[in-house]
Amino acid sequence: MSAEAAAELAEQLPLEPNRRAALRSLAGKIPQSTPVLASQRPRPVGGPYAEVFPNGLRPGTSISVSAAHPALEAAALRNAVALAAGVVPPDGWVSVVGVSSLGVLAAVEAGLALDHLVFLEAPTTAWGSVAVAAVEAFDVVVLAVPARPRLAEVRRLAGRARERSTTVIATGPGAAAWGGEARVVTSAVTWHGLGDGHGSLRSCRVTVDLDGRGSVRARRMELMLGP
Repeated sequence: MSAEAAAELAEQLPLEPNRRAALRSLAGKIPQSTPVLASQRPRPVGGPYAEVFPNGLRPGTSISVSAAHPALEAAALRNAVALAAGVVPPDGWVSVVGVSSLGVLAAVEAGLALDHLVFLEAPTTAWGSVAVAAVEAFDVVVLAVPARPRLAEVRRLAGRARERSTTVIATGPGAAAWGGEARVVTSAVTWHGLGDGHGSLRSCRVTVDLDGRGSVRARRMELMLGP
């Protein structure tokens, strides 16, 4: 995220005065950066998604991460956050937009750096404005897409992400409508560490169905995610 983009973000978002001031202060601490072209070579992907995208992901790529049925939505969100942690560049910034169910601890356990992570609320009436502002300001955006989003708005956001070299990971009720260069559908999950009334969650194994374009080959895979 550039200082200029963060300052612009502070003015665009519907924030309370104290939060707007805090975001302006954050903008002043970010070093000046030069624009990055979306045509640059792919970035490597780390973590459990390294085997899913062995050739890396080009900046500006959009990926949807959804659940095969509602009972798997929590696992799909874990998938989305794990992917964000794997694709964010060194010293890069991640924004989580409209994902109220994601806590700070879960994000950090997935591998996201707390000092380069920003949570943004996105009420339905302002979802498009908040999403555009985040795409223009951050390196990676985990975006909760509302049910039945407007197709024109989705296309505009995806196009803006390509222009700004921002990786968008779409999740939530409308993730399937997002499309993008690849679709990751969580179809099964097995939790590890929980016993019969005792124990704590250590990890989970998820089964994902991958449907992609170009170099992303359609296949089913099993991934082990941390706590």
